[in-house]
This record gives sequence, structure tokens and C-alpha cells, in this order.
Amino acid sequence: MRYVLPAPLVRLLLAAAFLLSSSAAIPAQNFADNAPSHSRPSDDQSNRPQSGFVLKKTVRRVILDVVVTDKQGIAVPGLSRKDFSVAESGKSQHVLSFEEHDFRASVEDLPKLPPLPANTFVNLPSESERGPLYVIVYDALNIWFDDQSRARQQLIDFLNSKPPGTRFALFVASDGFHLAQGFTTDPSELLAVFDTHRQRPGHIPWFFLNGRNYGASDPGLAIEELAFVAHYLEGLPGRKNLIWMASRMPFRLPLAGPVGAALGSIDGDFSDNYQDEMKEAVNALTAAQVAVYPVDVHGLDAAVSGIDALADEIAADTGGRAYYNTNDLKSALADATESGSSYYELSYSPSDQNNDGRLRKIQVDLSGRFAKNGYRLAYRRGYYATDRDEPGQKDKLLAEIPEHPFASKQNDPLVAHLEHGAPMTHELLFRAHLSPAGAPAMGTPEQMANLIDQASYLRARRRNKPVKLPRPIPLQTYTIDYTVLDRALLSKAKTPTQPVIEFAAAAYDSEGKLLNGTVQPATQMPRSSSSNTNAKALYRVQQTLDVPTNAAWLRVAVRDLSTSNVGALEIPLPLTADPTH
Repeated sequence: MRYVLPAPLVRLLLAAAFLLSSSAAIPAQNFADNAPSHSRPSDDQSNRPQSGFVLKKTVRRVILDVVVTDKQGIAVPGLSRKDFSVAESGKSQHVLSFEEHDFRASVEDLPKLPPLPANTFVNLPSESERGPLYVIVYDALNIWFDDQSRARQQLIDFLNSKPPGTRFALFVASDGFHLAQGFTTDPSELLAVFDTHRQRPGHIPWFFLNGRNYGASDPGLAIEELAFVAHYLEGLPGRKNLIWMASRMPFRLPLAGPVGAALGSIDGDFSDNYQDEMKEAVNALTAAQVAVYPVDVHGLDAAVSGIDALADEIAADTGGRAYYNTNDLKSALADATESGSSYYELSYSPSDQNNDGRLRKIQVDLSGRFAKNGYRLAYRRGYYATDRDEPGQKDKLLAEIPEHPFASKQNDPLVAHLEHGAPMTHELLFRAHLSPAGAPAMGTPEQMANLIDQASYLRARRRNKPVKLPRPIPLQTYTIDYTVLDRALLSKAKTPTQPVIEFAAAAYDSEGKLLNGTVQPATQMPRSSSSNTNAKALYRVQQTLDVPTNAAWLRVAVRDLSTSNVGALEIPLPLTADPTH
């Protein structure tokens, strides 16, 4: 199971201990030729030797997360690939990969690491991680006034008692759609969002916690917010469970659900007016492996309404589960956390590879001895066969948000790990030491021009609009010393100029807006690392970044270009001067 760490625990702890004890072992190597920022193809072909004729072909791969439960709603473990059959649009498909994920598997405690030196950070979690990624959307615009206090209190009660090691992020729909808190295992960081006395970025405005906000959004806003969350999660590996809290579900999806025919009188002409937006949301959820768990905060009703049927349809279409007609929201949130976390991940390459834009319906069944056991299967019911690389509704949606930090992802997973609030990633273990270089100062013309170039990798520029040199702003220069522990990296560079690893940093302000960022390849290997066969292999480089003084967070990441393994972490700013320097 992959709930503790993606690499063996002992190896990571030994590596971390070595990283902490070897800060002065090898002089840092600078980037050769001051390599500029630039984007990279998702398959990293630009970093591999090219010889002869190369034929590139994109093949669609569909990933399915299937939750199997018995008649009591308990997850069924121990199934194998041969126990499942998959069909797309009525045609049988060959399952290419299969993996079981069990939330109930024991989680080993992490021993405490020794204290870190000042301004030094390692991408190891403080506690063992458990389950997939969880996102809660607290939709204050669609929570009735009478429901607000109870919904908020039960959410707080749930966060105080959430399973240890589970990673939650919290979005809030209020005066805008905000990432109020990025992924964290710490309940106190999530609870701080509801503290109106603490003026912290992302907290919910008081008047949205205690006002009559219901119906303040236009009909298509929620579907855009749904797509926004999916795009935010796209590129991060594995399943994500999206828990949407509202007094009613403010959107629907265009898949043909079991109650679709009964919903015409509920959503009126919504489906006709927002077909393109809903299709984009479906494909964004599919690409990001997101299952939606609607939670109706309205409480007990005399009868199940059409709105509840809508919640059921959304959950069924995305592989989630709906919760309604209950006053026990805390238990509903706890059940949504656990029920979507024990699952089977399957993948297949569709026999029909045409990008005709049509709906492809998916059917998953249990075969053999499990076919008639009465087990319930929850999984995504379909997707639209479109080319994700072609400009479409995603570009239109993101282009409407000025300087949107995710608009130029270009299917590059590194950018997903650079987003503010993304989870810590430790596929590649590294240490980062930050040193403020002097006091803040007004940026020079050269520094301001460099800021524009740095942001080009992470931020889309408006077409046909020249980029003007901005006025000087106060900048703080940071020197970032990276130390990566990976023996294999030493044998991957065939020539001194062939990059095998790249280093990235992105700065964000207190509202989560991207300020600047850079991605650079390292093209020099430390000779002394390979000369001592008894020493651990260290790969060290140094990066300098000019950061606007209003930056509140700095995201740093390292990627192995040959395997696409990534390490990433987020650092709060500003940092004080290192007392040892």
C-alpha cells in the first residue's frame, strides 16, 4: 500500500538523517550558463538524445477508481484484476494495470527527525500520510441562513477528529472562490479558516458566515468552480475525493444518470445553457481522478426531494456518494472520508481512440464468483472523447482569470506540484537551505526584466499583447541550496551538458497569486560525489531567486527528468537572516 510514503520508510529516514548531517560535505554547484526558465514537453523528449527517425503518438489511457462495498456498505478487500470486467460504449476493454488501495491498512508512525538548522527544510512529512487527497468546498453562497451555524460547527467538529494523516485542502465560495487552506494533515490550520478574529489569508469573511447569502451566485458559477478545483488537482497523482457542502447541489453533470429524466423540472434549462461548461467539468474531473461527494447540510426533510436525486446523480456519475436527509453532518463527513479511500485503481486504453467529442459510457462489473454477491460498485460513468492538448473550454475558462497561475500547465505535472497549497511530495527526497542575500532593495531594470521571463513558465500571457517592463518594486533575493540524495542520478548524465534533474521555485502572495517563478535544469555533476565510493551520493546545486517582498509563500520542487519523480514542499515567507552566515 502507498499510504505511508512512496518509498520504503527505512530508506527515507536514513536519507533524511544523512541530509541533515552533511550540510557542509560538498561545495554547492551553480547552474551552468545561467540556464533560463522554460517550459518542457510532458514526456521530457527535449532532455533525451535524439537519433534517427522518431515517431510520437498520443494514446489515451483511462484510469478508473472503483469502490466496492458489501450490502452493509463496508469496503470489500482482496479482489484481483481477473475479478473485474470493463466495457466502454458496450465494447469490452482490456485492463492494463490494477492496484488495490486499503484505507484500513495499518499506518506506521514516523520517528521524529532531529531539529533542522535555521532556514533549512526537508520534504518529509511530520506524520505518516494516509488515504488519497481530500478537498472540501464550503459553499457559503449555497448554504441557507438557517443551516449555516450548524453546518459550520459540525465541519469544525469533524476536522477536530479527522483520521490522523489524512490530507485535506479547503476551498470557500464566498465573496470569491478561494483556496482558504492548502493540503495539510494539521487540523488547526484548517480550523483557522473559520476564525474571524484572526486576520489570516483565506479566512471566510464574517458576513459570509452569518449572512443571508443563499442564491447570491449566478447559475453557471458553481460548475465553473467545480472545473476550477479539478484543474487545480490535475497533474497530482492518485485519487482525490471532493466533498461539496451546500444546502442544495448548485450544479449537475451531463452524463446520463439513473434519475436524469426526473430532473428536468428542477434545473430548468440549465443543462441546455451550460453544456460546454459541464462537459469541460466532466473531463477535468476525469483527468484529475476526482470523485464528488455531495453533502446536503440542510438536515432532515419530510421526504426525499428532487434535489437529493440530483446529488445522487452527481455522485454516481463521478464515483462518489451523496449524503442528505441527516442532521449528523459530522458522521456524514467521516463516512465520506473513509468510503472513498478503499478502492481499486484500474486502467485501460480504449479500443476506440478517435477524438470525436462524444460521450463514452463506462460499465464495470464483477465477474466469476463475485458476480452475484450483491456488491455495490462506485466508479466514474463516462467521459467525453476530446483531445486534452487542443485549446478548448479549459483555455477559455482560465483565460477569464487574469494571470491565472495554472493557465499554462501544458500537461506538465511539475507545474501541478508548484501550485500554492499543493501537497508535499516526496518521490525524490531533497533538502533546501534558503539564505536571504542582504536586505530588500528596489529591483534593477535587469531584475525586473528577469521577473517577466521567470513567470513565463508558470503563467499564461495574453495573446497579441506585448509584455511591458514593470516599474521597480522591492525585491528580496534568496539563495537556495538544494541537496538531493539519489545514487542513480550520478550515472544518468552521459555528457556534462545533458541535464538529468531540474529545480523549480514559485513565489505567491498572501492571496495565493503567483508573483514569479523559475524552472532551471542542472547541467553539472559534483565530481567529489562520485569519487568516494563509501559516501552517499549527493547531488547539489544552487539557485538564486528575486522574490517580491509581498510574497507570503515560496514553493520549491525538484524533478528527475529520466523518471519524472518529483519532490516538493512549501515554505512560509519572509525568512530572517541565517545566524550562521
